[in-house]
Parts: sequence; C-alpha cells; structure tokens
Amino acid sequence: MSKGPTVPIAISEEHHALSRTVRRWLDTHCDPKVVRAVVEADEEELQSVWRDFASQGWLGIHVPERWGGQGFGLLELAVVLEETGWSLLPGPLLPTVMASSVIAETGTDAQCGALLPGLVDGSVTAAVYLGPSHLNVLGRIDDGAIRVSGTLRPVLGAATASVVLVPTRFADDQAIWCAIDVDQLRVEGLASLDLTRRVGTVEADDVTVGVERQFPDITLERIREVAVALAAPEEAGGARWCLETASEYAKVRKQFGRPIGQFQAVKHRLANMLVTVEEITALSWDAALAVTAGASDESALAVAIAGAIVFDGYSQAAKDCVQLLGGIGFTWEHDAHLHLRRAMATRQLFGESDGYQTDVVDLARRGVRRTLVADLPAEAERVRAQLAPVVEGLSALEGGDRRQALVEAGLAVPHWPSPWGRDASAVEQLVVDEEMAAAGISRPHLSVGAWALPAIIAHGSEQQCERWVLPTLLGKLSWCQLFSEPGAGSDLASLTTRAERAEGGWHLTGQKVWTSLAVQSDWGICLARTNP
Repeated sequence: MSKGPTVPIAISEEHHALSRTVRRWLDTHCDPKVVRAVVEADEEELQSVWRDFASQGWLGIHVPERWGGQGFGLLELAVVLEETGWSLLPGPLLPTVMASSVIAETGTDAQCGALLPGLVDGSVTAAVYLGPSHLNVLGRIDDGAIRVSGTLRPVLGAATASVVLVPTRFADDQAIWCAIDVDQLRVEGLASLDLTRRVGTVEADDVTVGVERQFPDITLERIREVAVALAAPEEAGGARWCLETASEYAKVRKQFGRPIGQFQAVKHRLANMLVTVEEITALSWDAALAVTAGASDESALAVAIAGAIVFDGYSQAAKDCVQLLGGIGFTWEHDAHLHLRRAMATRQLFGESDGYQTDVVDLARRGVRRTLVADLPAEAERVRAQLAPVVEGLSALEGGDRRQALVEAGLAVPHWPSPWGRDASAVEQLVVDEEMAAAGISRPHLSVGAWALPAIIAHGSEQQCERWVLPTLLGKLSWCQLFSEPGAGSDLASLTTRAERAEGGWHLTGQKVWTSLAVQSDWGICLARTNP
C-alpha cells in the first residue's frame, strides 16, 4: 500500500529522503506475511527481518559515531520509527532504541563502549521496564556492586532481550537504574495483546550488578520522557496506516449504488481521523525535538502533551478503522486488529492519558510554556530591517488608527496579494509574526471573512473587491457562512438550495441553518446548486 497525501514527521529534504528509504526497505522486507509469521508463532523469537533491519544502521542513527552510530539525533530516529510503526515491524525495536538513547546520554565512556556497539548493530537487544515497581537492593558490596531481588512485570521486549534496563531501589528510597544481562535473570513470556512485540516477567534472585552496569544519572522522569518521545512516532505511523486503509476502502466499497465515502457520516469520521493523525504527528515531532535538547521543563511539557493525546489518538484511529471496514475489519485475516492490539497494548504500558493531562496542567500552572524558534535563512534579516520602522510606527497607534495602518501596510493578512496584503513568502510571514509579537501588536480577526475574501480576491471583479475586501479588513463589514441545510447538514453532496439566473444576478431558493454569526453579520457567503 502506498502512503497517502498526509504530512509525515519528516519536514526537511534530508528527512524526506530518509523516510522514503526506510519506506522502500520495509515494503520489500517487512510485508504483512513477515508480521503474520511473528503473530501466529507460539513464542516470540527474533526474526531474520530484525538482523536485516539492524544491518541498515538505523538502530544507531541517534547514537554518536564513536560508539558505532551515525551521530544524528532523536528527530531522525523518529522519522525511522514512524515508518516502522506504519509497517508494524515486529521485534524489540522500541525498547532497544530506548535503552541505547538513555545509555548514550547518561553512561560513562566505559559503559557506552561496552553496551552501545551491540545495541547499534543488533547483536544485543534490550528490554525496558516502564511500570511503577522496582527491584529491591539487598545490599552493597565493597567494590560498589549491589545485590538485587524482585519481580517485574510486564517488561516490554523481555522474551527476546539480551539485556534488561530496570529500576532498583534501596531501603532509603534511593533509586538506581541497572542494565542486567538476561542470563542472570529468570525471564518468562506473558500472554500479550500485541503479538508483534510481547511482554514478559523478569525475576531477579539475589543477582549481583557491578558498578559498570549501574546508571545513577538515569532518572525515572528522563527515561519516561525518552520512552514517550520514541513511542509517539511509532503511534503516528500506525495511526496513519489506519487512516489510509479506511480511506482507500471508503473509495471502493459501495452501498446503495454509491461509494460509502460519499456519505456524510463516513466522511466526518474520516475527517476526524485525519485531524487526529496530523495532531499525533505534530506532537511526536515536537516531543522528539524537545527531548533531543535535554531534560528541562519544556521537554517535560512537550512529552506530557504528547502522552495526553498520542496514545488515545492511535487507539481511536484503530477503532475507527475497524468500524469503517465493517465486517472484514473484525476478521483475523485483516491487519486492522493488529494495529488495534498494538495501540491498546502500548497505551496500557505507557499509562492512560489522565496522568499526562495532570502533568500538563501542573506544568502550565507553574508557568512553563513551549517556545519554538524558527531557524530562518539570511534573507530574514533583510525583511526584519524593512519591517522595523513600520512596526515602530504601528506601536505608536491605537484602536482604529492602528488597524487602518496595519491594512495599509499589508500586515493585516500579509500572505494575501497586494494591495490587500504583501504577497509575503513563508519566511516573511514568520518574520512578521515574530516582530509583531515582540511589539505586542495583534492582527484583527476576520472570522468568516477570512474564508470569503480570498475567493472574492481570486474570482471577483475589481469593483467587487473594492466593495467588500477593504471594508472587511477595516472592520466595517462582517461575514457569516451559508452552508448547512436542514436535510443536508454540511454534506455538500446533498445540497438542495437552488441558484437560478435572474436579471442582474441570481435567484436563490432554499433554507440554511446553524448559521454562526448571522445575527451580527452584514454579508454571507452562500453555497447553492445551479444545476441539479
């Protein structure tokens, strides 16, 4: 299946190239038969696709080159993970890159040298425990080693792991994360909802962990930040698969002689899925970007927002996909249930949205805000110099005088064509926003006029533009939309309002409802049918 016209995590040309490369590789090496072989196996084992994937170098795309990686960052890893989530790549990818990320960030040179090369080339696979429990530290040995005991469940990737990254805790509540080889532990697989990567139980019975496998600088907060930042792009890829699968089906499945995609209920559900997928993707990008910069209040906020929305979003997209597919969506043979399984299992492992929502509120009440600064090209400074005197002049004005000056300068809607705007490029628009925000100047809100006027500018006569565009920009006219109808809602295919040619214009017959702002508006932009 080819990917549709939605916006992926990749933004730059380099990221797009990476995304296309990973996609082509997965289409060739990880088709649904590969996934099914793992799903239908009695026990989870590493497949040849894992070794083949590792040989591409993507396991270490975020790891410094001196440890065998490619020296990029979590954003590049997120691009890869989005594609693997779309294909449901089986195996311990997520826990392995989680472990390599935190070890590369917090480990000593000796620890990184001992663990990272294997995690990068795939010869070492990791499991990570993300729950609220811990192993108990029984005591400390003279050389700094500790003895630990206890049982942890569920542990992501336990069945195929070479090393397990787990929290341990002293009686005085001091916590230390440790990387323990599985041959020191008792590991058992658990019945797993997600059969493409299963969970297990890890039991330690008076196991000795040397100083070289202790990571005192890893905190629970940081490991969860990294975990969410890496799980989120996988969720975005999976949700995108659900949207595209449902959309393609809606185009070809017919009912009452029409493709079901023409029915309003189906269109609305697909539109909601699209909004959810784009929201998940944007939040995944931002979480990866924030976490790459290091632990901070901003990274905590970006991760909390992602956690509050991403896991529920993928789950809902998977449910909607099954619903829109109808009967075949409930069959074992179709892959929709595999995405539903992964979405639900991941949400359980990473926690319900309530906890993340609480974190968002707590951080926001403390005054934490997410600030993003665009890396603009050199031409931005030329634009900034040109705008400086204009913005300074606007700052000295108030009320209607400022609005008129904004309109005359083309800054009310800078991307509109002259004389209504400035024909501003993307760079100029960003500079305008930055400069006006710094000066405390807000642009007027045109409401529905922002939808009506571009159509008039593009297709209206010069007289029509003079009649409606400038007065609206100056706040002398306001608009409403005349779209919805009693029998059609916002379903354009069922529109019944008629427009018939009459002397000097058109004669309209029909009824519109749910017309927001109608009472306050001077004009409305109306949709009508000229040919039944």
